[in-house]
Amino acid sequence: MRRWVAGEVEFTLPDPAGAALRVTLEGVADALPLEGYDGVFHPAGQPGVRSFGDVFPLYVRQNVLASERLFEAAAAAGVRVAFASSSSIYGDADAYPTPESTTPAPISPYGITKLACEQLAHAYGSEFSLDVVTVRYFTIYGPRQRPDMAIHRFVRLMEADLPVTLYGDGTSQRDYTFYGDIVAGVTAAVNWVRGQDGFEETSDLFDELV
Repeated sequence: MRRWVAGEVEFTLPDPAGAALRVTLEGVADALPLEGYDGVFHPAGQPGVRSFGDVFPLYVRQNVLASERLFEAAAAAGVRVAFASSSSIYGDADAYPTPESTTPAPISPYGITKLACEQLAHAYGSEFSLDVVTVRYFTIYGPRQRPDMAIHRFVRLMEADLPVTLYGDGTSQRDYTFYGDIVAGVTAAVNWVRGQDGFEETSDLFDELV
């Protein structure tokens, strides 16, 4: 494998010849130069699960439109894509842990647009032979985590000997996924899909892959 692109809304990366290549998902008229790459890791997205109203178009633009542009370019270039979806597509699931067979019912802009991206991946795999694998992340923790996430915030407060605020009645539970397991799972998923024809969806089947 020569080189993979890590998907972001805007990012800089070396091209296969070693020169710097700046890619932005702004300006949909411009082609994404993906020729010569082995594939694209696409974890990018507008985060947050509670926002509606005026910010909803931002989720559509940053998640759906940006991903569609990436899938279009990858299909044209014959480049594999590993797309990161989210457990947010399940919404308020009836069971935890949530099995993959659960019908998606997102209730947030993030979950709604991530599910739309899954459907786009499926469409490009079926209609344009895009070699794509979709994985659904459940809450990730680890080094360089976003500072607004719970574990990062809790650790920071405890290190400073400050109180931790918990919402609800204290009975809620949540599973977290260590980032190293995510890396291993995505790598296994990419290797598993390699050589398959068209769309393959592994979703949250990391237990079978690693």
